[in-house]
Amino acid sequence: MKREKKEKKTFILAVPTIIVIIVFLIAMPIMIYQKNYKPLSREDALSLSEKILSIDNISCEIITKSEYERLIDYKFKDNVLYSKYNDSIELTNGNNENNSIYIDTKAKEKFIYNSNNNIENFKGTLNAAIEILSNDDYEYNFIKYEKVNGIKAATVELEKDDSEFVISLDRETGMPIKIIGKYNTKDEENTSTITTVYRYQIGQVKDDDLKLPDTEGYNVTEVGSTNEKIGE
Repeated sequence: MKREKKEKKTFILAVPTIIVIIVFLIAMPIMIYQKNYKPLSREDALSLSEKILSIDNISCEIITKSEYERLIDYKFKDNVLYSKYNDSIELTNGNNENNSIYIDTKAKEKFIYNSNNNIENFKGTLNAAIEILSNDDYEYNFIKYEKVNGIKAATVELEKDDSEFVISLDRETGMPIKIIGKYNTKDEENTSTITTVYRYQIGQVKDDDLKLPDTEGYNVTEVGSTNEKIGE
């Protein structure tokens, strides 16, 4: 009798465990499908891309390829932008009224001017995917999940009139990894392609990364004034 009671108690205790296991076995394939196979809707792609709006610390090389290739190395932290291209360096402090310094290290020239355009242009380049996904004039199509430059990405396509974009988004951060833009697609002879590749690290920029080189002896000019050194 005691044995029967013990077996009955064991069975009753085992039922919830069995139910949990069954639910897990049913839910797991659904979760895997949702994460790895279910096509990303336009709304989900837009929400993913908008995650980058909260980034305030990023190091990003932006490579633009068309007829020629151009690379600009950006470092952005606390609304201060450092950018380097060939022999030129530019620092824009969005928290300072006299905020931009341009240095030509080859010509030994230093220019000081007031503008936040560098920061706005940089953010605009980062937000390019958001702008396109937000435009309802573009027809949206999910392509696939894949690895792009070693990063897990969701790749989508948007088309409007005679232009189309293929955008690959980092599935974790929402950062664009690559954007391929085709223009004048209805005219094969005049179709042009611009590919933008983003190589980035988030949260790695330190204050020392934003320091300008020593410009002692450089010719210093305030844009809009005569070519006189400051203080003379």
